[in-house]
Amino acid sequence: MVRKNKGYADRDFQELASRINKVIIENEGLIGDQKDQVELVTSLENKFKFTMCKYARTVGIYEKFIKFIVEESQNILNARPYFREKAEIFNSSISKDIKKRDAKALMKYGINFQFINFMVKNWKGELPEKARIYYEEFLEARRILIENNLPLAINRAKLFYRKTPRSHLGLLDFIDICTYGLISGIDKYSGPYTRVWRSVCIGRMVGYMIEEYSKSFLRMYPNDKKILYRANSLKFRLKIEKVKELAKAVNESFIKDKKEGKKIPKLPITENYLRNLMNSSKYVSTDAKSGDDDEEGVSIYDYTPAPDQDTEEKIVNLDAMDKVMEASKGLDLIEMKIIRLKGVDL
Repeated sequence: MVRKNKGYADRDFQELASRINKVIIENEGLIGDQKDQVELVTSLENKFKFTMCKYARTVGIYEKFIKFIVEESQNILNARPYFREKAEIFNSSISKDIKKRDAKALMKYGINFQFINFMVKNWKGELPEKARIYYEEFLEARRILIENNLPLAINRAKLFYRKTPRSHLGLLDFIDICTYGLISGIDKYSGPYTRVWRSVCIGRMVGYMIEEYSKSFLRMYPNDKKILYRANSLKFRLKIEKVKELAKAVNESFIKDKKEGKKIPKLPITENYLRNLMNSSKYVSTDAKSGDDDEEGVSIYDYTPAPDQDTEEKIVNLDAMDKVMEASKGLDLIEMKIIRLKGVDL
């Protein structure tokens, strides 16, 4: 940006604006240094864990965690959110140590907020003073990192909301989902900080939004959800109404992804398959009218008795309302307006 002053450019102002812009880009528009914030969170996690592992009773907490996963959860994959390790390490090492119920072996892996919270809740009595300080500093550093990146979550939610047709989810729902994805990215990112950290968080946000947006009453395979999201997105952006044209656009879109080296579903996606997929995924509102005319049609609620009403009482009430409606036809216009003002819908 150049500021004009008496026909010449203010070079000092231009240089200042350039420096500010550079700082914003380097820090990704956030307050403070992003790299320092991310590294502080992981550093405090490690210090807290190192301090706690000096005490013999910590082994008992790890044993309790294993029991919780194996006996209560009954799914070792449910342990994954508790560790700040890559999926390969979890599959090759952590899962095996859990199966062997080797608590001491688990103590060498990196943990995150989820496991730290589990340790604090299951520690009998007050935490050791040094561990307590690390814990409080960790919570504060994590809170700041989350809050500083909330604009990123809101931005991604707005982008997704604008690019997809309206559904059972509103903008605030997408913001909540993105916030959850951001927190998940913060807690799960492993390795030294690079700009990939931001991409990991965005990837989780988008993944969670696609998951929730493509939810249906029927359980779908991941590839089906991917096809459904792509179809809805293209239908909205390209204003496609016919399923045949939409199927063609979806296939072309995935072919383009394949050329770029991305993973895609099995092609081709047929018109009939896409139609069935979209029909099975639809949410039908209970307010939807069954008649041709929305004003005269009846909704599901009209056929559904209140929980505290039996069938006989429901029939009596409906019969009484029919008589009231019939009698109201003979009222003058002014009388009908007065009754409506009283809250009776005629």
